[in-house]
Amino acid sequence: MLNTTDKIKQNGDKITFSSDKEKVYYQGTMEDTEIPWNIDITYTLDGKKITPEKLAGKSGGLKIHIKIDKNEKCTSDFYDSSALMASMILDTENCENITADGATLANVGANKQISYTVLPGKGLDAEVTADVKDFEMDAVAINAVKMNLDVDIDDTELTDKVTQIMDAAKQLNDGAGALSDGTDSMVDGSSSLSDGAESLDRGINSLDLGLETLKSGVSDMQKQSIPYLLRSVNCLRQKNRLRVCRIIL
Repeated sequence: MLNTTDKIKQNGDKITFSSDKEKVYYQGTMEDTEIPWNIDITYTLDGKKITPEKLAGKSGGLKIHIKIDKNEKCTSDFYDSSALMASMILDTENCENITADGATLANVGANKQISYTVLPGKGLDAEVTADVKDFEMDAVAINAVKMNLDVDIDDTELTDKVTQIMDAAKQLNDGAGALSDGTDSMVDGSSSLSDGAESLDRGINSLDLGLETLKSGVSDMQKQSIPYLLRSVNCLRQKNRLRVCRIIL
């Protein structure tokens, strides 16, 4: 018994007990009984298979392969009516570059929790990889939950919807990257515009100086040309007077 000290009596396959508790929980050990699933977990370190006992304390490239499929020797309907949750916890202090395609990853303090959900009537073939040092981990936990749903589950449609959500998330991530790139381009463009404005301002100042120089040059030319013209006119006048004098004489 798990929540009471009441005694259990067993007579063949029949279990009886007496308790004043509203709910009673007990557990037992099955002998020579087939479970609905074949569960195989293997470990590979640096490309070589290794037993869990020898893996403890080792370092290198770790691969954990989990395979779950139907046990044809079991006659119960648990495989088609129950969902599985397979999970493990890796310590990020001695496990880096953790990958687990198709799993749900969550940070739990300094640990990384890796969870797989297996729908009724489906199996699992998954790999978890990591670079490890002085490796150690708790056992992989696999729990079954009976699905009491009065509806048919179209797992193909469900998978398609999940794929659509993942694609949408990827598009959102790509869009965020494009927005970041566009922001960088806008900043670069603003910088180029600012440089162009400064160049234009310098050009305008140079033009102003040129106009001032031109104005000064015209003024000097006028000052020098007018006296010269006056002298030329006077000379012409004097020549004309001499001609007139010669005609009279």
